[in-house]
Amino acid sequence: MRHIYFAFPNIRYRFTSRGIPGRASFFVLIAAFCCLPLVGPSAVLGQTSNAAPERVRFDIEKHGAIVYHKSEKYLVKCDIYQPVADDEFDGEGDIEPDAKDDQLMPAIVMIHGGAWRTGSKISMLRHARRMARVGYVVMSINYRLAPKYPWPAQIEDCRVALDWLHDHAGDYNVDPQRVGVYGYSAGAHLASMLATTNEKNGSIKIRAAAVGGTPADFSWIDEDSKALAYWLGTTRSEDAEVYLNASPTHFVTPDDPPIFAFHGETDMVVPVESAKRFHAALEKQKVESKLVVVDGFGHIATFSKMDLMVDVIKFFDQHLKPVVSSSTE
Repeated sequence: MRHIYFAFPNIRYRFTSRGIPGRASFFVLIAAFCCLPLVGPSAVLGQTSNAAPERVRFDIEKHGAIVYHKSEKYLVKCDIYQPVADDEFDGEGDIEPDAKDDQLMPAIVMIHGGAWRTGSKISMLRHARRMARVGYVVMSINYRLAPKYPWPAQIEDCRVALDWLHDHAGDYNVDPQRVGVYGYSAGAHLASMLATTNEKNGSIKIRAAAVGGTPADFSWIDEDSKALAYWLGTTRSEDAEVYLNASPTHFVTPDDPPIFAFHGETDMVVPVESAKRFHAALEKQKVESKLVVVDGFGHIATFSKMDLMVDVIKFFDQHLKPVVSSSTE
């Protein structure tokens, strides 16, 4: 059973990690498991969405290990999953696509989790293929990892990825006016930052964002905890501004794009209160926002619950499938 929040009342209490020692450290340890690719069936997939199945199915052409950002010290890579019309496909329950190979398509930049210190684009394999199957070009990215590369290296890489996608839009039939972002856990944090700081993005602006298990603010971290110092370089007591400036909730404004968030009710890695506060901040600024809380699911189980992708695809179809502009910038 899911609770869907279209509005959120005033928060009546302050959620902190006091009284639950070790939560921040637990977050760092367990969130890393979200970087693992889950390519086989999972026990948590027994419950399926009641939403209608995807309308169109495509073959996929994968372009792997593409360098999108480099310097003398590092190479940062991505995979492109490009939908290709399959004129011979007529599987039961699907509609044979009438797409042309050169038509412009919407794109999704996909960002992996792993507590900003581990993981890779391969963990998003199933999610990327699911999106590409229904007509989205997916750019699944790596980014520089902490502690070797502390904040804000990760969001800088994400913005470089957007610029790279714009510059190479013609190579993959991407409409740069219809780009969304999808992420889970640390990847959801980065996706939310892209969406709430759109003005800092370069040639591509985010039109819609879907995020799961999102650490949207860090007020729940104890002030003296060093759990995130490997990434943010300090504690909240030493430099609260750093934590504030890494919090998507802090940057919410009325011109933010629509955001769809989902979160496990029993998430012991990122408290669901983080997602509720983010949703409340978006609602307060009258940004289109939807929050789905999945009963009985924790952090990793929610990431593995692939039937949630039906809701994600429905959301992106609503905001990215209608043509904003067919001309490239």
